[in-house]
Amino acid sequence: MIRRWTRRNRSRSISHGERTALARRERAVAHLARVRSRGARPAPPRRTLAWAALALIPLSVAAGVALAQPVSGAATRWWVGSSEIAAIHVRGAGHLSASEIATATGIERGARLASVDPDAVAARLAEHPWVARARAVRLSTGPLVVEVVERVPAAVLVTGPSGHSTGALAVDVTGTPFAEAAPGALAELPRLERRGEVTRGESDPQLAEAVALGERLSELGSGAAVHVSVPEAGDADGFVVRLPDLDARIVFGREDLDARVEKLATLLASRLPELAGAASVDLRFADQAVLRERPLSKGAAQAAAVRGRAVPSKHRPSG
Repeated sequence: MIRRWTRRNRSRSISHGERTALARRERAVAHLARVRSRGARPAPPRRTLAWAALALIPLSVAAGVALAQPVSGAATRWWVGSSEIAAIHVRGAGHLSASEIATATGIERGARLASVDPDAVAARLAEHPWVARARAVRLSTGPLVVEVVERVPAAVLVTGPSGHSTGALAVDVTGTPFAEAAPGALAELPRLERRGEVTRGESDPQLAEAVALGERLSELGSGAAVHVSVPEAGDADGFVVRLPDLDARIVFGREDLDARVEKLATLLASRLPELAGAASVDLRFADQAVLRERPLSKGAAQAAAVRGRAVPSKHRPSG
């Protein structure tokens, strides 16, 4: 016979101690169920979250001030340390020294950084005779950076009435006299001679031609300066040249200057002995160079006939 155990039967058959243990167990299971149910509770109401957010506002403001203090302090320290021009860095200086360019900026040491206008500094530098163009940059760390492009002298112009020198000016490839040349300076460049006054800072086509002619002729000489006389209005001889290793006066005229340079180069390469005693070499004739010797005696009206390859021409010079 199978006997069914019911709660009633079980309560009758177990002892008091067993019932006490069973009650403890039931209470423990109930407590465990309550603990587990706490993790699945719904979110707190919005009012609780709002109060929590309000409580965090003072903390966030305090943190923002704390983070801003180092940044604000760094900016203040930068302004105090570099509010004045501490140095001027110069780039592109060649003929001029860095100190000369720094002086030309017109900025004194200790000038306030905020008061310096880079465009005004560049314009002031461009007024210097040796400066073609300039650029200035004001750095936030204090120094002023100046970059210049200098004019490149291609010849030295000697001016004065009737050939008497009153000064020397450096001339660039555009034929522009731009600055005074100190005595003995730029000795390797061609020397241009011109009577009368010239306008400094303005390009002159004849001076540009003379510069180009002098540069071409410098390749034919021994390295010393070539002298080029710039013709005046109505001068039939045109450009007249003297080479450092030849006493003759070389007449180029005004036309076909490149072709006449080549003709002169061919004549010099021939090493004719007559060249040493020639008073002049005329290159204005189409197919030949005419050499004229020095007079044999005082009062001679005409030089002896040219010998060798060059013979007197019956044609008039072409200019």
